[in-house]
Amino acid sequence: MDMCENDMLPEPAAYTVGYALTQKKIQSFLRPELLNYAREHGICFKRIDPANPLEEQGHFDIIIHKVSSLCQLVQGLRMQQTLSCLCLV
Repeated sequence: MDMCENDMLPEPAAYTVGYALTQKKIQSFLRPELLNYAREHGICFKRIDPANPLEEQGHFDIIIHKVSSLCQLVQGLRMQQTLSCLCLV
């Protein structure tokens, strides 16, 4: 479910939320009501593939994840690009 790369947004997204969640978490968190609200406010959700380098997957204003390996990936990118990042485990 990638809400950034389709024609569902009325105009370019103001914010991109990257997410790396299990299928169960996606179903419970990314509810149609949330996605509709986000779309109306210029927010798009883009799925992150933890198997690929984060820097190759585009720009994210915020990342939501429940994957510990992604936290390590983000921390490594932070060291390279001085990204501000907070990883909660």
